[in-house]
Amino acid sequence: MSIKTVTAGLIGAACLLGSGKAHADLSADLSALLLAAHRHQGANEFLATAELVASVTPGGRADVYMAVAEAMPQRLNLVSGWRNAPVTPSAADSSAASNADSDGPERSIGGAPVAMENAPGGSGGWLSRPVYNAQAGPWRGNVSFGVQIDQGNTDLADFTVGFELDKALARGWGLDSRVGYAYSEVDGDTIRDDWLVEARLDRVMSDGFGYYLGGSFEDDETGSYDRTGFVTGGAIWHALDNERFNWVVRAGVGQRYRLTRISQDAASGPVAELASQWIWRINTNGMVKSETTALSGEGSRIVQAFTLQTPIAGHWSFLTRLNIRHEFEAEPGLDPTQTGLDIALSREF
Repeated sequence: MSIKTVTAGLIGAACLLGSGKAHADLSADLSALLLAAHRHQGANEFLATAELVASVTPGGRADVYMAVAEAMPQRLNLVSGWRNAPVTPSAADSSAASNADSDGPERSIGGAPVAMENAPGGSGGWLSRPVYNAQAGPWRGNVSFGVQIDQGNTDLADFTVGFELDKALARGWGLDSRVGYAYSEVDGDTIRDDWLVEARLDRVMSDGFGYYLGGSFEDDETGSYDRTGFVTGGAIWHALDNERFNWVVRAGVGQRYRLTRISQDAASGPVAELASQWIWRINTNGMVKSETTALSGEGSRIVQAFTLQTPIAGHWSFLTRLNIRHEFEAEPGLDPTQTGLDIALSREF
């Protein structure tokens, strides 16, 4: 079966996924406020806004958790402990409690005060600002096991292991990282024993704009280069961010390192990076993702990856990913284009 045939099947499978959605009992105005905070605020500021919304919603933190899960799951790590939170008093109940208590509103660390008009700077809690600035979100990610079918310089079927780890840091910073390993043998000889390590640190400011620093290193037994790596930094922009669609663009400059396969000559030179990541969330756990990364300069290349995530049950899902990589300066005799189809079982944590 060819790569093109399988790709066409993936697109058809995406259309068959359901579109079930949880219901969060938030008013339209509060939902709009929460979505605006997601689009324009960093992690700490968003958490403060979520606390504010929870304090005036009958369902409290539990309702806010459901709203975040269905409309902005990339923020779910910030409110991961709110799923079974007790109901927060509504605004009317809060006002009555405030009037009945001559000593002032009852407060709790990290929570919003009962009398919201006393919240400093709209933070939603009298101690929320220093508490939020000092804390960070939990680690989130997934581990996957599967096989990869290659076409290009060689036709192989590899065993693969993948590991992704993300963390929302304090003051709007975030860390995205990924480690991939592929292994195969032919007649008892090791043909592929490859590693890929990627990491990016970014910070989103206002209106979806921010900056990033990232890098990648790859040890490839069958590609155009034996080893390659790069480090880049620049600007990032969340051009589109809503319940179903997310589009992030980044542009920067950096340095790329290459070790040629045949001559084993090392080369390093400046490159410009232009990248795009587009996500379509079909339902709570299903998604289609397209990632494009282009490096222009000494050692130009372009990498395109299409990913289909199909939920199975709970935190388990199938991951199907098509990777296409083209090197514009491959050595003579080597195919500049490598194509790989990954099929894996993934467990989120």
